Amino acid sequence: MAGYLRNDEDAAYDSPCFNIESDEIYVESWKAALTECDKKLEPIDRERALEVNDIDDFRKELNRLLDEYPDDADAPRHVILLLYPTLDHFEKFTQSFVRMMSQKVETSMLWGLLYLVIKLSLESRGTIERITRMLEQIGHKLRRLNECSSAFSDTSKIKGDTVEINREIVILWLNIIMFFRTQSQSMGRNWVQETSKIKLSALYDEAMSTIGDAVGRIEKAAELTERQARMIDVEMFSKMLSLNPEKDRSAQIPCCVLPVARNRRFFGREKILADIDDQLQIRNKSGSIRSLAIHGLGGVGKTQIALEYAYRKQAELDAVLWVPAENILALQQGFTKIAVDGLRLPNANPQSHQENMLLVVAWLQKTSAKWLLVFDNVESHQIFENCWPAADHGAILVTTRRHMVASQPIDQGLEIIDFTIEDGAKFILHLLQKRQGTPEEQTAATDLSELLHGYALAISQMTAYMNARTMPIKTFLSVYKKYPKRMHRERKEGWKYIGYNYALDTVWDISFDALDQPALACLWVLSFYAPDSIPTALLEPTEGLALAPRLDFCKDDLSRWDAIEQLTDHALVKHDTSSQRFSLHRLVQAECLYRISTIERQEGFDGAVKLLLDKFPGRGNLVIMDSLWEEGAKYLQQIAAVATNWKESQDKPEPLKPTVDFCNLMADCAWFVHDNDAAGILSLVIGTGCKAYYKLPEDSKQPILEADLLLLLCIRDLRAEGDFKSAETKGKQSLAIREELKIQQDLQITNCYNYIAIALDSMGVHEEAKKWLEKSREILVAVDDELHVRLLSQNNLNYSRNLFSVEDFAGSKEKLDQALVQATGFKSWYSLAFIHQTYADLYLRWGKSDEANKNVQLARTILEGSGGYASISWISGIVSYRTSSVAMAQSNVDIAIEEAKKAGAIARLYNMPPGMRARFVHLLMKAYLMEPGKYKGEAEEARQEAQRLRKLLPPGRTDLKDESDKAFDMLVDISVR
Repeated sequence: MAGYLRNDEDAAYDSPCFNIESDEIYVESWKAALTECDKKLEPIDRERALEVNDIDDFRKELNRLLDEYPDDADAPRHVILLLYPTLDHFEKFTQSFVRMMSQKVETSMLWGLLYLVIKLSLESRGTIERITRMLEQIGHKLRRLNECSSAFSDTSKIKGDTVEINREIVILWLNIIMFFRTQSQSMGRNWVQETSKIKLSALYDEAMSTIGDAVGRIEKAAELTERQARMIDVEMFSKMLSLNPEKDRSAQIPCCVLPVARNRRFFGREKILADIDDQLQIRNKSGSIRSLAIHGLGGVGKTQIALEYAYRKQAELDAVLWVPAENILALQQGFTKIAVDGLRLPNANPQSHQENMLLVVAWLQKTSAKWLLVFDNVESHQIFENCWPAADHGAILVTTRRHMVASQPIDQGLEIIDFTIEDGAKFILHLLQKRQGTPEEQTAATDLSELLHGYALAISQMTAYMNARTMPIKTFLSVYKKYPKRMHRERKEGWKYIGYNYALDTVWDISFDALDQPALACLWVLSFYAPDSIPTALLEPTEGLALAPRLDFCKDDLSRWDAIEQLTDHALVKHDTSSQRFSLHRLVQAECLYRISTIERQEGFDGAVKLLLDKFPGRGNLVIMDSLWEEGAKYLQQIAAVATNWKESQDKPEPLKPTVDFCNLMADCAWFVHDNDAAGILSLVIGTGCKAYYKLPEDSKQPILEADLLLLLCIRDLRAEGDFKSAETKGKQSLAIREELKIQQDLQITNCYNYIAIALDSMGVHEEAKKWLEKSREILVAVDDELHVRLLSQNNLNYSRNLFSVEDFAGSKEKLDQALVQATGFKSWYSLAFIHQTYADLYLRWGKSDEANKNVQLARTILEGSGGYASISWISGIVSYRTSSVAMAQSNVDIAIEEAKKAGAIARLYNMPPGMRARFVHLLMKAYLMEPGKYKGEAEEARQEAQRLRKLLPPGRTDLKDESDKAFDMLVDISVR
């Protein structure tokens, strides 16, 4: 964006070799690659390739190949099936390539050649698995590239590298085809030899080197672009946070929020702890936060080191705070725990994760207290968006497996490696209880440390095994050496075992063999949950809950705690009694799921689902009250983990089967978060739930469940996708099922009426929408209780928009007046603020900008008066959008620009859908154009950013050539226009 300082990295990427104005050079390079294919392909191959024009043709041909080549040792069916998820990455990449070129380019040859590669590899016998792995690895690169490409509003910076990648892929396909033809002619049909495999790998390695370099350059450019965008948001958030009047005294300090009790068996690492302390010491002259990332393989001890450091600093600091940061949901809940239970900040609310995060960040920025903040298990820089304090003091410690995380905004990285053999031996003796430490034991400990390569997780588990049996180390060594060394065991796709050796396999063998059946079954269940914070209540089912026989241990207190005791005794699971939560290492989960049979895996999954469904609030609650939110929110991480496990399994040879319970759990969660989805899990759970439902056996499907899923899809299509026609269709399908069932569901039916009306109004079909609103109204006015009044207030609000859309401004005001009286009665700041911003929209359309201005100010006063950071809640983004629109109507350029910027920052904070964000940025462009002479460059940048966001929408959702206000209005549903 305009006004940012440029560094050398920026300048390098803007150099002529990366940024060429004309497409001619790129197009010629691409044409040259296609010409080379024409020249070198045999006529029969060229003719066959030209018959496969696009992804749809390719999928059809792949289906034919599945029929043509039955499952056998040389061409296993599941290997071919693994290609299907990879194809999406190739398709998205080619679509992006076509869009960024100003001249039309032909990509059909890419699909034709890829088809020939697959067909020839099947014919050649013994190479299909190798080719499939190659395609998967290229697909992973393209997936990363696709993710990075969405960061650019100006694609000219990456056009050259994108063309190079496309060209390299086509030439690779061509070379593989020629290689197959040459080898088969000289050696016959079954020509596979080790030398041939080496030659094939050499072709691939050369191409992947070029592709990898190009993707790396694009990743670097994307990181710079994202960093600049975050700087804009941080600046805006800091400005908004500074408006809050709360002072240091508002927090309860000293404060220590750590995830588990101190590990009294922590050992060694003194040099590392000293290095951390040296880096994080607050230096008066620095005037900034000190930060450090400790990184290394999973299980090497990073979290334990960070925890020990935090406890050691507790006495000298005012606040020691811990945030689990594996994903955005864990992060948000971590900040809520700090705000509500730790610092006890005024107006912190268990429901308001984003606002709680801002409360904590604001306190860190303004307090004079000494503090340490730990982000544990970070996977990506993106997790720091919006929560990295812009303070002049304080310390941040980060733990991560990824060394790349140890860069900006983090000052420095420190790698954690295995214990030395000597220290590993000392660690073994330290963990073993009541041992004499004789020279014989010390020698045996050294031998064992060498076998375990000083790996902390392995040492912990094996000493736990010995402690449970009071076994001498020497005896254990004999046991250990009897287990087979499986040095080349093939791991399942996506499991993170890079960097580990066979010693860990033996550790798993011994640990798992020591467990009885109930303990193993307990581990099956826990392996499907989020590993860091599993409520112990999940393993305490309601009386009468039906579980598989092998999970019956949950129903009996003695059996349950005996199973848990075995798992904790063998260091596979940790139980923190103060927080009443279990935790286990991700490697333990992955290994458990790897080892068990398909039947056992399904039993564990079904048990995990049933136990969650037993505890989580059902969707019969039409309004989620605060107490209900607190009860359900603590299980959201586990539901997201179960959903992700099921979803990812569908691309594997033996996928998890769906169940009615699983579908109900997904529907319950989708309803629970549909109005408060700051973590963005609505699309995950409703999408997964629907896919699972349609895979159920026909005799298991339940019409009322299908009706609920369809209504939730309707809500998703309205709010997240902006697909109003689809929303109308799904709403009507849900309604039809309910009406056919003829059961008493008045409030669920009125929900269908309202959402159908919103979809129709969003498409401009106002007369039909009015009929649905009237049908809803007839049901709601019949009963005078709080729930019906709340829903009637929403009906009046929707009705008012319907009326002012057809310029019935007086009628619209009447409905809004009714909604305001009702919302005042049930004292909802959310509803009151939303109603006043709707008044503002009405008065703008009515040509009464002064009245509009009064109402946006009233909306803002309500938000600021509600406490906490409601003034930076997602609804405040809508209010800022409306305020900017009013300022434009009153020719107040500065306010119009400032409020539009604020709306955009809040939209990013709350992960609003790209259509909503595009509309906010379009408004900012219009605000800049109020003074084109002064803001011409900024206006063009805003226009490009709005276009970039529109490109993120599904194909056909928007016409990129149409940049009118109406085109952007159609990106969001009528309730937020």
